[in-house]
Amino acid sequence: AIAAAARALDARADVRIAHSSSLLPCFGGVGCLASLRAGFVQVDNLFTRDQCAASPAWARRHGISSVSLPPVTLRMVPSVEEATTLLQQLRSAGATVLVGCTYHAAAVVIIAALERMNWSPNAVLLSETID
Repeated sequence: AIAAAARALDARADVRIAHSSSLLPCFGGVGCLASLRAGFVQVDNLFTRDQCAASPAWARRHGISSVSLPPVTLRMVPSVEEATTLLQQLRSAGATVLVGCTYHAAAVVIIAALERMNWSPNAVLLSETID
């Protein structure tokens, strides 16, 4: 859905005009779809690591590039400080889409860390498994 929405924006003439004036934060002069870069965060567990292993291929299949980092890994019940430190790595690498392979406790902490960082990626996708 994220890639489809980006493609739809890129196809609109009125939005293409805004590209040149950089009025919309999604574009950065390259178009909405091209500006999407996925970063991955996983919980240190067999199920979530396996789930995240397929995520870069999923992103590519939909036309979304990935940051050059492998998925960052959180403990099962991370602290907000731990999550903030790891998410900062993805932010610094240029992630504009955050994909998380998590359990409920980590998902809540990721949201708290994003708030603490004052970071709003274009999209946050958290698959949340019950603890």
